[in-house]
Amino acid sequence: MEILDELEAERSIYNSFRNLIVSATGTGKTMISAFDYKRFRIKNKTSKLLFIAHRKEILEQSLSTFRMVLKDQNFGELWTGKDELINENNIFATVQILASKNNYEKYPKDYFDYIVLDDRDIIGLN
Repeated sequence: MEILDELEAERSIYNSFRNLIVSATGTGKTMISAFDYKRFRIKNKTSKLLFIAHRKEILEQSLSTFRMVLKDQNFGELWTGKDELINENNIFATVQILASKNNYEKYPKDYFDYIVLDDRDIIGLN
């Protein structure tokens, strides 16, 4: 996929690790993120992922997509407030749970190696 090659070039050639994919709803941004993370994980075997969205439904769909792409039905955990984290390496969390009780402070700034912000409101594009 051309977009995956472009993301890889941004990291390896330009040392750019904060990349933005902008595309209409339903065009495959989550799928691109999952395939990109799969490539990223090959070189970074112990990498930790944080996927952030506003709604639990989005997180459930995204977690399912990542599991399918990675061929690992045990990959990742939901953290939406009702879910207890068992393994904090690959988390699919709501904005609300991260902000609640300052949960985001539990993790050092460099704890996660790959972060997906799945909503334009989160990154201030609206």
